[in-house]
Amino acid sequence: MTLAPVKPPRRALWEITWKCDLRCEHCLVEGGTAAHDELSPVEALDLVDQLADLGVAAVSLTGGEPFLRRDWRAIAEHVRRRGMALRFSANGHLLDDETVRTLVEIGAESFSVSIDGLSATHDRLRHGPPGDTRSSFALVVAALDRLRATPMLATVRTTITKQNIDELPALHGVLKEHGVQRWVLQLAHRTGRLAAERAAGVCDPIDPEQLPRVADFIVANADDPALPPRAFNNIGYLGRQEPTLRQSGRARRNPLWNGCSCGVSVVGIEPDGGIKGCANQVGEPFIVGNIRRERLADIWNDRPRWHWLHPKPEQMTGYCAGCALAKVCGAGCTTLAYRSTGELFNNPYCLRRLEREGQGVAR
Repeated sequence: MTLAPVKPPRRALWEITWKCDLRCEHCLVEGGTAAHDELSPVEALDLVDQLADLGVAAVSLTGGEPFLRRDWRAIAEHVRRRGMALRFSANGHLLDDETVRTLVEIGAESFSVSIDGLSATHDRLRHGPPGDTRSSFALVVAALDRLRATPMLATVRTTITKQNIDELPALHGVLKEHGVQRWVLQLAHRTGRLAAERAAGVCDPIDPEQLPRVADFIVANADDPALPPRAFNNIGYLGRQEPTLRQSGRARRNPLWNGCSCGVSVVGIEPDGGIKGCANQVGEPFIVGNIRRERLADIWNDRPRWHWLHPKPEQMTGYCAGCALAKVCGAGCTTLAYRSTGELFNNPYCLRRLEREGQGVAR
């Protein structure tokens, strides 16, 4: 059967390995050891060709730790040969001078690292295996300083937890001191290592009732000329602050949230070739195919597989059932909803709901 083509994704988020030198408390993929069935070098280069043929504009290579895959440079160079923009998302520990020179030579346009609080907090959340006493915070800040002398866009992602929510203002100042050009704030959710009970007390997702504090911080700093914080897709939705949240820190203006874009403008790829909507979607029920069994274009164009897209109001449950804006919002970030409630369209992290409940207004 010939499938009708659909608009290609703008970006691919590709985890090229699960191997990692850190053991972060909130790692989505529980990174550490490379899996035995990760794509071979030949398969990886073929996937680059499939991404280009599909019409993808930019490829972000991540992990795990992408620099621990031996053929990372060959993959990156082929991305550029095929005319796609190249981006990296890594922990920063391996970003030495030689690696920086290599990335500039290849033509990487941006480099993203994670900083999850001030020094002590970050080091509790992001650390190496037992016996590794290095300060992750110091290593990542050193990476940021190396990036300042390059044409690459320096991005920091901060995963908000109960342990670091109070440190956002101070962290904002630190990032500006080190020349960060883009700062993305996202919510932690119980996926991967954070789903384990042992993470409790060390790394905890914020409660829904704490979400307005995050939104207030973003809105208060939205006009910062040096570094306006940017709300990730799991912060919202459709409350009074929505226009500012969707626009702060963005070069392209988005007036409001209009549904999950994972599987619309973004495609995610796991190290074994599993295809999903984004990097936050880990495992079931989000894997919709594998490039070892089918061509990427066939998976992408078979829209019924992308089952979380464009939900109908009658599919909403729990917090989202009966909401007047369900058709627009689609229950917000599908991953956040599923990992919070076990249901795809039941999202307690909704600013509109919290505002209306605080005012005594029904859905």
